[in-house]
Amino acid sequence: MSSVEQAASEIYDTKTTANGLKDGVILQNNYPTMLQKYTSRRWRLAYLLVMACVLGQSMEYCMNFAVVCMTRDVTADVGYDLNYTDGHQCNSSVIQSTSTPSTRSIAKVVLGEFDYSSEIQGLLISSPFYTSTISPFVGSVAPRRFGAKIVISLGVLVSGTTTVLFPLAARTHIYLAVVCRLCIGFCLGFILTATLELCLHWSPSHETQQIIALCFAGYSMANIVTFSLCGYLCLIPIDNGWPFIFYVFGGCAILWALTWMYVATNTPEKNTRISPEELTYIKTHRTGPDNRRDRKIPWLTFVRSKSVWAYLAVFVTHNLNSTVIFSYLPSYMDTVLQFDIDENGLLSSLPSATRLIGTLIWSFISVRLQRVTSTTFTRKTTQSAGFLLAAVLTVCLCYLTEGQEYVAVALIAGVTMFHSVSAVAGSVNPVDLAPQYASFISSVGMTSAFISMSLGPMVVSYLIPERTREQFATVFYIIAAVYVVAALIFVFFGSGEIQPWAQNSDRITDLEIAESSTKGEVNSAYVSDMAGSVQGAVAGADGMGIGRGGDGAVRITPVK
Repeated sequence: MSSVEQAASEIYDTKTTANGLKDGVILQNNYPTMLQKYTSRRWRLAYLLVMACVLGQSMEYCMNFAVVCMTRDVTADVGYDLNYTDGHQCNSSVIQSTSTPSTRSIAKVVLGEFDYSSEIQGLLISSPFYTSTISPFVGSVAPRRFGAKIVISLGVLVSGTTTVLFPLAARTHIYLAVVCRLCIGFCLGFILTATLELCLHWSPSHETQQIIALCFAGYSMANIVTFSLCGYLCLIPIDNGWPFIFYVFGGCAILWALTWMYVATNTPEKNTRISPEELTYIKTHRTGPDNRRDRKIPWLTFVRSKSVWAYLAVFVTHNLNSTVIFSYLPSYMDTVLQFDIDENGLLSSLPSATRLIGTLIWSFISVRLQRVTSTTFTRKTTQSAGFLLAAVLTVCLCYLTEGQEYVAVALIAGVTMFHSVSAVAGSVNPVDLAPQYASFISSVGMTSAFISMSLGPMVVSYLIPERTREQFATVFYIIAAVYVVAALIFVFFGSGEIQPWAQNSDRITDLEIAESSTKGEVNSAYVSDMAGSVQGAVAGADGMGIGRGGDGAVRITPVK
Protein backbone atom coordinates (compact mmCIF):
# COMPACT_ATOMS: atom_id res chain seq x y z
CA MET A 1 0.00 0.00 0.00
CA SER A 2 1.35 3.45 -0.92
CA SER A 3 2.13 6.18 1.59
CA VAL A 4 -0.83 8.24 0.36
CA GLU A 5 -3.26 5.37 0.80
CA GLN A 6 -1.90 4.64 4.28
CA ALA A 7 -2.50 8.23 5.26
CA ALA A 8 -5.96 8.13 3.71
CA SER A 9 -6.78 4.93 5.59
CA GLU A 10 -5.78 6.49 8.90
CA ILE A 11 -7.95 9.53 8.24
CA TYR A 12 -10.98 7.42 7.34
CA ASP A 13 -10.53 5.31 10.44
CA THR A 14 -10.71 8.42 12.60
CA LYS A 15 -13.38 10.31 10.64
CA THR A 16 -16.15 7.81 10.22
CA THR A 17 -18.68 10.09 11.87
CA ALA A 18 -17.50 13.12 9.88
CA ASN A 19 -18.10 11.25 6.65
CA GLY A 20 -21.72 10.79 7.62
CA LEU A 21 -21.84 6.99 7.67
CA LYS A 22 -24.97 5.31 8.90
CA ASP A 23 -24.64 3.91 12.38
CA GLY A 24 -25.05 0.18 12.66
CA VAL A 25 -23.96 -0.64 9.07
CA ILE A 26 -21.20 -3.21 9.26
CA LEU A 27 -19.55 -4.37 6.04
CA GLN A 28 -18.46 -7.97 5.69
CA ASN A 29 -14.80 -8.63 4.99
CA ASN A 30 -15.58 -9.96 1.51
CA TYR A 31 -17.84 -7.02 0.54
CA PRO A 32 -18.34 -6.43 -2.28
CA THR A 33 -18.26 -9.73 -4.08
CA MET A 34 -17.73 -9.77 -7.82
CA LEU A 35 -21.47 -10.03 -8.41
CA GLN A 36 -22.29 -7.29 -5.92
CA LYS A 37 -19.72 -4.99 -7.48
CA TYR A 38 -20.79 -5.23 -11.10
CA THR A 39 -24.52 -5.18 -10.34
CA SER A 40 -24.29 -2.27 -7.90
CA ARG A 41 -25.94 1.11 -8.45
CA ARG A 42 -22.63 2.83 -9.18
CA TRP A 43 -21.81 0.33 -11.92
CA ARG A 44 -25.29 0.55 -13.40
CA LEU A 45 -24.71 4.29 -13.75
CA ALA A 46 -21.36 3.49 -15.36
CA TYR A 47 -23.07 1.27 -17.92
CA LEU A 48 -25.45 4.12 -18.76
CA LEU A 49 -22.53 6.51 -19.11
CA VAL A 50 -20.89 4.11 -21.57
CA MET A 51 -24.03 4.35 -23.68
CA ALA A 52 -23.91 8.15 -23.40
CA CYS A 53 -20.34 8.21 -24.69
CA VAL A 54 -21.22 5.87 -27.55
CA LEU A 55 -24.25 7.94 -28.54
CA GLY A 56 -22.40 11.23 -28.17
CA GLN A 57 -19.53 10.17 -30.38
CA SER A 58 -21.97 8.61 -32.86
CA MET A 59 -23.98 11.81 -33.20
CA GLU A 60 -20.77 13.74 -33.81
CA TYR A 61 -19.16 11.32 -36.28
CA CYS A 62 -22.20 9.97 -38.16
CA MET A 63 -21.89 12.99 -40.46
CA ASN A 64 -18.63 11.54 -41.81
CA PHE A 65 -20.56 8.65 -43.35
CA ALA A 66 -23.88 10.41 -43.94
CA VAL A 67 -22.30 13.00 -46.23
CA VAL A 68 -21.23 10.17 -48.53
CA CYS A 69 -24.81 8.93 -48.75
CA MET A 70 -26.19 12.46 -49.16
CA THR A 71 -24.00 13.24 -52.18
CA ARG A 72 -23.47 9.79 -53.71
CA ASP A 73 -25.09 8.80 -57.00
CA VAL A 74 -26.98 5.52 -56.59
CA THR A 75 -27.57 2.91 -59.26
CA ALA A 76 -30.80 0.98 -58.72
CA ASP A 77 -32.17 -1.99 -60.73
CA VAL A 78 -35.63 -1.22 -62.09
CA GLY A 79 -36.35 -4.39 -64.10
CA TYR A 80 -35.75 -5.96 -67.51
CA ASP A 81 -36.50 -4.81 -71.01
CA LEU A 82 -37.88 -7.87 -72.83
CA ASN A 83 -38.06 -6.05 -76.17
CA TYR A 84 -34.39 -5.13 -76.22
CA THR A 85 -32.71 -5.01 -79.66
CA ASP A 86 -29.23 -3.91 -80.66
CA GLY A 87 -30.64 -0.71 -82.16
CA HIS A 88 -32.40 0.39 -78.99
CA GLN A 89 -31.13 3.76 -77.70
CA CYS A 90 -30.41 4.19 -74.01
CA ASN A 91 -30.63 7.63 -72.39
CA SER A 92 -28.06 8.94 -69.97
CA SER A 93 -29.98 7.85 -66.91
CA VAL A 94 -30.03 4.19 -67.83
CA ILE A 95 -27.19 1.67 -67.65
CA GLN A 96 -27.65 -1.60 -69.57
CA SER A 97 -26.29 -5.04 -68.74
CA THR A 98 -27.25 -7.69 -71.33
CA SER A 99 -28.22 -11.05 -69.88
CA THR A 100 -29.50 -12.66 -73.14
CA PRO A 101 -29.60 -11.54 -76.78
CA SER A 102 -33.22 -10.42 -76.38
CA THR A 103 -33.31 -9.03 -72.85
CA ARG A 104 -31.37 -6.56 -70.80
CA SER A 105 -31.40 -5.44 -67.19
CA ILE A 106 -32.18 -1.80 -66.65
CA ALA A 107 -30.58 0.23 -63.87
CA LYS A 108 -31.54 3.79 -63.12
CA VAL A 109 -28.91 6.21 -61.86
CA VAL A 110 -30.33 8.34 -59.05
CA LEU A 111 -28.31 11.47 -58.46
CA GLY A 112 -27.29 12.38 -54.93
CA GLU A 113 -29.79 14.56 -53.10
CA PHE A 114 -27.15 17.23 -52.40
CA ASP A 115 -24.41 18.61 -54.57
CA TYR A 116 -22.13 19.74 -51.78
CA SER A 117 -18.65 20.89 -52.72
CA SER A 118 -15.63 19.44 -50.96
CA GLU A 119 -15.37 22.59 -48.85
CA ILE A 120 -18.99 22.39 -47.68
CA GLN A 121 -18.55 18.73 -46.78
CA GLY A 122 -15.46 19.64 -44.77
CA LEU A 123 -17.41 22.35 -42.96
CA LEU A 124 -20.20 19.96 -41.99
CA ILE A 125 -17.70 17.40 -40.73
CA SER A 126 -15.54 19.82 -38.75
CA SER A 127 -18.12 22.29 -37.41
CA PRO A 128 -18.79 20.44 -34.10
CA PHE A 129 -15.14 20.87 -33.17
CA TYR A 130 -15.42 24.66 -33.32
CA THR A 131 -17.81 24.78 -30.37
CA SER A 132 -16.13 21.81 -28.66
CA THR A 133 -13.19 24.15 -28.10
CA ILE A 134 -15.11 26.25 -25.58
CA SER A 135 -17.65 23.79 -24.15
CA PRO A 136 -15.16 22.03 -21.79
CA PHE A 137 -14.64 25.31 -19.95
CA VAL A 138 -18.37 25.82 -19.61
CA GLY A 139 -18.76 22.17 -18.69
CA SER A 140 -16.22 22.47 -15.90
CA VAL A 141 -18.40 25.03 -14.10
CA ALA A 142 -21.92 23.80 -14.89
CA PRO A 143 -21.75 20.45 -12.99
CA ARG A 144 -20.85 22.27 -9.78
CA ARG A 145 -23.60 24.79 -10.17
CA PHE A 146 -26.43 22.62 -11.47
CA GLY A 147 -25.25 19.08 -10.79
CA ALA A 148 -23.65 16.57 -13.17
CA LYS A 149 -26.93 14.71 -13.68
CA ILE A 150 -28.80 17.60 -15.28
CA VAL A 151 -25.75 18.72 -17.30
CA ILE A 152 -25.27 15.28 -18.85
CA SER A 153 -28.99 14.87 -19.45
CA LEU A 154 -29.42 18.23 -21.16
CA GLY A 155 -26.25 17.75 -23.20
CA VAL A 156 -27.45 14.43 -24.61
CA LEU A 157 -31.11 15.52 -24.93
CA VAL A 158 -30.38 18.71 -26.85
CA SER A 159 -27.82 16.94 -29.03
CA GLY A 160 -30.27 14.13 -29.77
CA THR A 161 -33.09 16.54 -30.64
CA THR A 162 -30.79 18.56 -32.90
CA THR A 163 -29.57 15.39 -34.60
CA VAL A 164 -33.14 14.30 -35.34
CA LEU A 165 -33.87 17.74 -36.82
CA PHE A 166 -30.72 17.78 -38.96
CA PRO A 167 -32.31 16.25 -42.12
CA LEU A 168 -34.99 18.97 -42.06
CA ALA A 169 -32.36 21.64 -41.52
CA ALA A 170 -30.17 20.31 -44.34
CA ARG A 171 -33.10 20.33 -46.75
CA THR A 172 -34.00 23.87 -45.73
CA HIS A 173 -30.62 25.60 -45.93
CA ILE A 174 -26.98 24.70 -45.54
CA TYR A 175 -26.56 27.36 -42.85
CA LEU A 176 -29.19 25.69 -40.69
CA ALA A 177 -27.37 22.39 -41.10
CA VAL A 178 -24.12 23.99 -39.92
CA VAL A 179 -25.89 25.56 -36.93
CA CYS A 180 -27.22 22.14 -35.95
CA ARG A 181 -23.72 20.68 -36.11
CA LEU A 182 -22.32 23.55 -34.03
CA CYS A 183 -25.01 22.97 -31.42
CA ILE A 184 -24.25 19.25 -31.29
CA GLY A 185 -20.55 19.86 -30.72
CA PHE A 186 -21.18 22.39 -27.96
CA CYS A 187 -23.63 20.23 -26.03
CA LEU A 188 -21.61 17.03 -26.30
CA GLY A 189 -18.59 18.85 -24.85
CA PHE A 190 -20.34 18.85 -21.47
CA ILE A 191 -20.38 15.07 -21.16
CA LEU A 192 -16.66 14.61 -20.53
CA THR A 193 -16.23 16.95 -17.57
CA ALA A 194 -19.62 16.14 -16.07
CA THR A 195 -18.85 12.42 -16.23
CA LEU A 196 -15.60 12.95 -14.33
CA GLU A 197 -17.43 14.98 -11.69
CA LEU A 198 -20.09 12.31 -11.27
CA CYS A 199 -17.55 9.49 -11.04
CA LEU A 200 -15.63 11.20 -8.28
CA HIS A 201 -18.81 11.36 -6.17
CA TRP A 202 -19.98 7.84 -6.96
CA SER A 203 -16.87 5.69 -7.26
CA PRO A 204 -14.58 4.36 -4.52
CA SER A 205 -11.03 5.54 -5.18
CA HIS A 206 -9.77 2.11 -6.22
CA GLU A 207 -12.63 1.73 -8.74
CA THR A 208 -12.32 5.18 -10.30
CA GLN A 209 -9.82 3.99 -12.89
CA GLN A 210 -12.02 1.10 -13.95
CA ILE A 211 -15.22 3.12 -14.17
CA ILE A 212 -13.71 6.02 -16.09
CA ALA A 213 -11.83 3.68 -18.42
CA LEU A 214 -15.08 1.81 -19.08
CA CYS A 215 -17.01 5.01 -19.72
CA PHE A 216 -14.47 6.47 -22.11
CA ALA A 217 -14.00 3.18 -23.92
CA GLY A 218 -17.39 4.11 -25.32
CA TYR A 219 -15.69 6.70 -27.51
CA SER A 220 -13.68 3.98 -29.23
CA MET A 221 -16.66 1.66 -29.49
CA ALA A 222 -18.75 4.45 -31.00
CA ASN A 223 -16.91 4.51 -34.33
CA ILE A 224 -17.34 0.76 -34.67
CA VAL A 225 -21.08 1.02 -34.03
CA THR A 226 -21.54 4.16 -36.14
CA PHE A 227 -19.80 3.07 -39.32
CA SER A 228 -21.21 -0.46 -39.13
CA LEU A 229 -24.83 0.74 -38.87
CA CYS A 230 -24.61 3.71 -41.23
CA GLY A 231 -23.90 1.52 -44.24
CA TYR A 232 -27.17 -0.35 -43.74
CA LEU A 233 -29.23 2.70 -42.75
CA CYS A 234 -28.23 4.41 -45.99
CA LEU A 235 -29.76 1.55 -47.96
CA ILE A 236 -33.26 1.92 -46.47
CA PRO A 237 -35.49 2.56 -49.53
CA ILE A 238 -37.45 5.33 -47.80
CA ASP A 239 -36.73 9.05 -47.97
CA ASN A 240 -33.36 8.36 -49.62
CA GLY A 241 -32.17 6.36 -46.63
CA TRP A 242 -29.59 8.78 -45.17
CA PRO A 243 -31.99 10.66 -42.81
CA PHE A 244 -32.41 7.44 -40.84
CA ILE A 245 -28.78 7.76 -39.72
CA PHE A 246 -29.77 10.88 -37.79
CA TYR A 247 -33.18 9.58 -36.75
CA VAL A 248 -31.75 6.42 -35.20
CA PHE A 249 -28.83 7.94 -33.29
CA GLY A 250 -30.74 11.07 -32.31
CA GLY A 251 -33.81 9.10 -31.24
CA CYS A 252 -31.73 6.74 -29.11
CA ALA A 253 -30.07 9.74 -27.46
CA ILE A 254 -33.45 11.25 -26.55
CA LEU A 255 -34.61 7.96 -25.03
CA TRP A 256 -31.34 7.66 -23.12
CA ALA A 257 -31.64 11.18 -21.70
CA LEU A 258 -35.17 10.51 -20.42
CA THR A 259 -34.03 7.25 -18.82
CA TRP A 260 -31.02 8.98 -17.25
CA MET A 261 -33.20 11.67 -15.68
CA TYR A 262 -35.29 8.96 -14.03
CA VAL A 263 -32.55 6.70 -12.62
CA ALA A 264 -29.51 8.94 -12.00
CA THR A 265 -28.64 11.17 -9.04
CA ASN A 266 -25.73 13.54 -8.49
CA THR A 267 -24.51 11.70 -5.40
CA PRO A 268 -25.18 8.27 -3.88
CA GLU A 269 -26.64 9.99 -0.80
CA LYS A 270 -29.54 11.24 -2.92
CA ASN A 271 -30.27 7.84 -4.47
CA THR A 272 -33.25 6.17 -2.78
CA ARG A 273 -32.58 2.77 -4.37
CA ILE A 274 -29.03 2.28 -3.18
CA SER A 275 -28.43 -0.26 -0.42
CA PRO A 276 -27.08 0.92 2.96
CA GLU A 277 -24.06 -1.36 2.49
CA GLU A 278 -23.11 0.14 -0.88
CA LEU A 279 -23.63 3.68 0.40
CA THR A 280 -21.36 2.98 3.36
CA TYR A 281 -18.77 1.36 1.11
CA ILE A 282 -18.69 4.35 -1.26
CA LYS A 283 -18.42 6.88 1.55
CA THR A 284 -15.54 5.10 3.22
CA HIS A 285 -13.51 4.62 0.04
CA ARG A 286 -14.09 7.67 -2.14
CA THR A 287 -11.98 10.77 -2.36
CA GLY A 288 -14.22 13.26 -4.11
CA PRO A 289 -13.33 16.15 -6.42
CA ASP A 290 -10.72 18.77 -5.71
CA ASN A 291 -12.71 21.92 -4.95
CA ARG A 292 -9.90 24.21 -3.88
CA ARG A 293 -9.82 27.62 -5.55
CA ASP A 294 -6.52 29.00 -4.22
CA ARG A 295 -4.24 27.18 -6.62
CA LYS A 296 -1.71 29.43 -8.35
CA ILE A 297 -1.03 28.20 -11.86
CA PRO A 298 2.46 28.97 -13.21
CA TRP A 299 1.35 29.72 -16.75
CA LEU A 300 4.62 31.42 -17.70
CA THR A 301 6.54 28.35 -16.55
CA PHE A 302 4.30 26.15 -18.69
CA VAL A 303 5.09 28.26 -21.75
CA ARG A 304 8.83 28.06 -21.11
CA SER A 305 8.84 24.30 -20.49
CA LYS A 306 10.15 22.26 -23.45
CA SER A 307 8.63 19.10 -21.97
CA VAL A 308 5.16 20.67 -21.92
CA TRP A 309 5.53 21.67 -25.56
CA ALA A 310 6.65 18.13 -26.41
CA TYR A 311 3.49 16.80 -24.75
CA LEU A 312 1.35 19.27 -26.69
CA ALA A 313 2.99 18.23 -29.97
CA VAL A 314 2.15 14.57 -29.37
CA PHE A 315 -1.35 15.18 -28.05
CA VAL A 316 -2.34 17.55 -30.86
CA THR A 317 -0.86 15.21 -33.48
CA HIS A 318 -2.78 12.26 -32.07
CA ASN A 319 -6.13 14.05 -32.18
CA LEU A 320 -5.51 15.89 -35.46
CA ASN A 321 -4.48 12.82 -37.45
CA SER A 322 -7.19 10.72 -35.84
CA THR A 323 -9.84 13.26 -36.83
CA VAL A 324 -8.60 13.55 -40.41
CA ILE A 325 -8.37 9.78 -40.88
CA PHE A 326 -11.80 8.96 -39.49
CA SER A 327 -13.49 12.00 -41.04
CA TYR A 328 -12.50 11.08 -44.58
CA LEU A 329 -12.21 7.31 -44.30
CA PRO A 330 -15.75 6.62 -45.63
CA SER A 331 -15.14 9.05 -48.50
CA TYR A 332 -11.78 7.42 -49.31
CA MET A 333 -13.33 3.97 -49.37
CA ASP A 334 -16.18 5.21 -51.54
CA THR A 335 -14.35 7.27 -54.17
CA VAL A 336 -10.87 5.71 -54.29
CA LEU A 337 -11.34 2.12 -53.14
CA GLN A 338 -14.89 2.05 -54.58
CA PHE A 339 -16.49 -0.25 -52.04
CA ASP A 340 -20.27 -0.67 -51.99
CA ILE A 341 -22.04 1.41 -49.37
CA ASP A 342 -22.80 -1.52 -47.04
CA GLU A 343 -19.28 -2.92 -47.38
CA ASN A 344 -17.93 0.58 -46.84
CA GLY A 345 -19.64 0.76 -43.47
CA LEU A 346 -18.19 -2.50 -42.19
CA LEU A 347 -14.68 -1.82 -43.45
CA SER A 348 -14.70 1.75 -42.12
CA SER A 349 -15.35 0.38 -38.64
CA LEU A 350 -12.33 -1.95 -38.76
CA PRO A 351 -9.69 0.74 -38.01
CA SER A 352 -11.70 1.74 -34.94
CA ALA A 353 -11.56 -1.84 -33.70
CA THR A 354 -7.80 -2.09 -34.27
CA ARG A 355 -7.34 1.24 -32.50
CA LEU A 356 -9.13 -0.12 -29.44
CA ILE A 357 -7.04 -3.29 -29.57
CA GLY A 358 -3.92 -1.18 -29.99
CA THR A 359 -4.53 0.71 -26.74
CA LEU A 360 -4.61 -2.60 -24.87
CA ILE A 361 -1.42 -3.85 -26.53
CA TRP A 362 0.50 -0.61 -25.97
CA SER A 363 -0.71 -0.44 -22.38
CA PHE A 364 0.68 -3.94 -21.74
CA ILE A 365 4.00 -3.06 -23.39
CA SER A 366 4.27 0.21 -21.50
CA VAL A 367 3.63 -1.35 -18.10
CA ARG A 368 6.14 -4.14 -18.70
CA LEU A 369 8.79 -1.76 -20.02
CA GLN A 370 8.39 0.67 -17.15
CA ARG A 371 9.20 -2.10 -14.67
CA VAL A 372 12.75 -2.39 -15.98
CA THR A 373 13.50 1.11 -17.35
CA SER A 374 12.86 4.73 -16.42
CA THR A 375 9.59 6.49 -17.11
CA THR A 376 11.31 8.84 -19.54
CA PHE A 377 12.77 5.98 -21.58
CA THR A 378 9.42 4.17 -21.59
CA ARG A 379 7.46 7.20 -22.75
CA LYS A 380 9.94 8.18 -25.45
CA THR A 381 10.46 4.66 -26.77
CA THR A 382 6.81 3.66 -27.04
CA GLN A 383 5.61 7.04 -28.32
CA SER A 384 8.28 7.42 -31.00
CA ALA A 385 7.99 3.78 -32.09
CA GLY A 386 4.22 3.99 -32.48
CA PHE A 387 4.23 7.27 -34.41
CA LEU A 388 7.13 6.33 -36.69
CA LEU A 389 5.56 2.97 -37.58
CA ALA A 390 2.24 4.73 -38.25
CA ALA A 391 4.11 7.16 -40.54
CA VAL A 392 5.69 4.30 -42.51
CA LEU A 393 2.33 2.59 -43.09
CA THR A 394 0.73 5.90 -44.04
CA VAL A 395 3.38 6.50 -46.71
CA CYS A 396 2.77 2.96 -48.03
CA LEU A 397 -0.83 3.98 -48.76
CA CYS A 398 0.48 6.47 -51.32
CA TYR A 399 1.97 3.73 -53.50
CA LEU A 400 -1.05 1.45 -53.81
CA THR A 401 -2.79 1.01 -57.13
CA GLU A 402 -6.13 -0.34 -58.30
CA GLY A 403 -6.77 -3.91 -57.24
CA GLN A 404 -5.12 -3.43 -53.83
CA GLU A 405 -8.20 -2.20 -52.02
CA TYR A 406 -8.03 -4.68 -49.15
CA VAL A 407 -4.32 -3.98 -48.71
CA ALA A 408 -5.26 -0.34 -48.21
CA VAL A 409 -7.81 -1.27 -45.54
CA ALA A 410 -5.20 -3.41 -43.76
CA LEU A 411 -2.67 -0.56 -43.85
CA ILE A 412 -5.17 1.93 -42.41
CA ALA A 413 -6.03 -0.55 -39.67
CA GLY A 414 -2.33 -0.84 -38.90
CA VAL A 415 -1.93 2.95 -38.83
CA THR A 416 -4.66 3.35 -36.21
CA MET A 417 -3.22 0.52 -34.12
CA PHE A 418 0.24 2.14 -33.97
CA HIS A 419 -1.33 5.58 -33.69
CA SER A 420 -3.10 4.57 -30.47
CA VAL A 421 0.23 4.45 -28.59
CA SER A 422 -0.18 8.04 -27.43
CA ALA A 423 -3.21 6.99 -25.40
CA VAL A 424 -0.83 5.28 -22.94
CA ALA A 425 2.34 7.33 -23.52
CA GLY A 426 2.18 10.99 -24.51
CA SER A 427 -1.35 11.60 -23.28
CA VAL A 428 -0.51 10.66 -19.67
CA ASN A 429 2.66 12.79 -19.75
CA PRO A 430 1.16 15.69 -17.69
CA VAL A 431 1.04 13.34 -14.70
CA ASP A 432 4.76 12.64 -15.16
CA LEU A 433 5.75 16.28 -15.54
CA ALA A 434 3.67 18.04 -12.89
CA PRO A 435 1.20 15.89 -10.94
CA GLN A 436 -0.47 18.77 -9.13
CA TYR A 437 -0.96 20.69 -12.40
CA ALA A 438 -1.83 17.67 -14.56
CA SER A 439 -5.46 18.67 -15.04
CA PHE A 440 -4.54 22.19 -16.12
CA ILE A 441 -1.92 21.01 -18.62
CA SER A 442 -4.43 18.47 -19.95
CA SER A 443 -7.01 21.24 -20.37
CA VAL A 444 -4.55 23.26 -22.46
CA GLY A 445 -3.89 20.12 -24.48
CA MET A 446 -7.60 19.51 -25.01
CA THR A 447 -8.18 23.08 -26.17
CA SER A 448 -5.21 22.93 -28.55
CA ALA A 449 -6.40 19.57 -29.87
CA PHE A 450 -9.96 20.81 -30.47
CA ILE A 451 -8.61 23.78 -32.43
CA SER A 452 -6.53 21.50 -34.64
CA MET A 453 -9.47 19.10 -35.01
CA SER A 454 -11.68 21.93 -36.24
CA LEU A 455 -9.12 23.17 -38.77
CA GLY A 456 -7.84 19.80 -40.01
CA PRO A 457 -10.92 18.62 -41.95
CA MET A 458 -11.37 22.06 -43.50
CA VAL A 459 -7.79 22.13 -44.78
CA VAL A 460 -8.09 18.59 -46.13
CA SER A 461 -11.32 19.47 -47.94
CA TYR A 462 -9.36 22.01 -50.02
CA LEU A 463 -6.66 19.43 -50.78
CA ILE A 464 -9.08 16.80 -52.13
CA PRO A 465 -11.74 18.65 -54.16
CA GLU A 466 -12.18 15.72 -56.59
CA ARG A 467 -11.40 12.93 -54.08
CA THR A 468 -8.84 11.31 -56.40
CA ARG A 469 -6.17 8.80 -55.43
CA GLU A 470 -3.43 11.36 -56.05
CA GLN A 471 -5.12 13.99 -53.89
CA PHE A 472 -5.52 11.56 -51.00
CA ALA A 473 -1.84 10.62 -51.40
CA THR A 474 -0.96 14.25 -50.70
CA VAL A 475 -2.97 14.10 -47.49
CA PHE A 476 -1.25 10.85 -46.48
CA TYR A 477 2.19 12.39 -47.00
CA ILE A 478 1.22 15.30 -44.75
CA ILE A 479 -0.13 12.96 -42.07
CA ALA A 480 3.10 10.94 -42.15
CA ALA A 481 5.21 14.10 -41.90
CA VAL A 482 3.24 15.28 -38.87
CA TYR A 483 3.78 11.89 -37.20
CA VAL A 484 7.55 12.10 -37.76
CA VAL A 485 7.86 15.69 -36.56
CA ALA A 486 5.87 14.99 -33.39
CA ALA A 487 7.90 11.84 -32.66
CA LEU A 488 11.21 13.70 -33.05
CA ILE A 489 10.05 16.60 -30.86
CA PHE A 490 9.06 14.18 -28.13
CA VAL A 491 12.35 12.25 -28.37
CA PHE A 492 14.49 15.38 -28.06
CA PHE A 493 12.41 17.47 -25.64
CA GLY A 494 10.01 15.08 -23.92
CA SER A 495 10.46 13.84 -20.37
CA GLY A 496 8.89 11.42 -17.95
CA GLU A 497 10.29 12.99 -14.79
CA ILE A 498 8.84 15.58 -12.44
CA GLN A 499 9.96 19.02 -13.55
CA PRO A 500 11.92 21.25 -11.15
CA TRP A 501 9.13 23.83 -11.12
CA ALA A 502 6.64 21.14 -10.06
CA GLN A 503 8.44 19.77 -7.01
CA ASN A 504 6.25 21.71 -4.60
CA SER A 505 3.28 19.36 -4.95
CA ASP A 506 0.05 19.96 -3.11
CA ARG A 507 -1.96 17.26 -1.40
CA ILE A 508 -3.66 14.96 -3.85
CA THR A 509 -6.99 14.88 -2.02
CA ASP A 510 -8.88 16.79 0.61
CA LEU A 511 -7.70 14.31 3.21
CA GLU A 512 -5.35 15.66 5.83
CA ILE A 513 -2.01 14.00 5.11
CA ALA A 514 0.02 13.53 8.28
CA GLU A 515 2.40 16.38 9.16
CA SER A 516 5.40 14.06 8.98
CA SER A 517 4.78 13.40 5.27
CA THR A 518 6.97 15.71 3.23
CA LYS A 519 5.82 17.16 -0.04
CA GLY A 520 8.38 15.08 -1.87
CA GLU A 521 6.94 11.88 -0.42
CA VAL A 522 3.41 12.91 -1.32
CA ASN A 523 4.52 13.84 -4.83
CA SER A 524 6.25 10.49 -5.31
CA ALA A 525 3.20 8.59 -4.11
CA TYR A 526 0.98 10.75 -6.31
CA VAL A 527 2.96 9.89 -9.42
CA SER A 528 3.15 6.15 -8.80
CA ASP A 529 -0.54 5.82 -8.01
CA MET A 530 -1.96 8.43 -10.35
CA ALA A 531 -0.02 7.31 -13.41
CA GLY A 532 -1.54 3.86 -13.31
CA SER A 533 -5.03 5.26 -12.89
CA VAL A 534 -4.78 7.85 -15.64
CA GLN A 535 -3.05 5.42 -18.01
CA GLY A 536 -5.96 3.01 -17.71
CA ALA A 537 -8.52 5.76 -18.13
CA VAL A 538 -6.81 7.36 -21.10
CA ALA A 539 -6.37 3.96 -22.71
CA GLY A 540 -10.13 3.61 -22.59
CA ALA A 541 -10.59 7.07 -23.98
CA ASP A 542 -7.90 6.54 -26.62
CA GLY A 543 -6.42 9.96 -26.32
CA MET A 544 -9.20 11.94 -24.71
CA GLY A 545 -7.48 14.25 -22.24
CA ILE A 546 -8.63 13.79 -18.67
CA GLY A 547 -8.62 16.94 -16.62
CA ARG A 548 -10.33 20.21 -16.05
CA GLY A 549 -9.10 23.77 -16.07
CA GLY A 550 -10.57 26.80 -14.41
CA ASP A 551 -10.87 27.26 -10.70
CA GLY A 552 -10.75 23.61 -9.69
CA ALA A 553 -9.14 20.47 -11.03
CA VAL A 554 -10.93 17.21 -11.57
CA ARG A 555 -8.44 14.48 -10.71
CA ILE A 556 -8.30 10.76 -11.13
CA THR A 557 -7.82 9.35 -7.66
CA PRO A 558 -5.12 6.79 -6.76
CA VAL A 559 -5.76 3.08 -7.00
CA LYS A 560 -4.85 0.24 -4.67
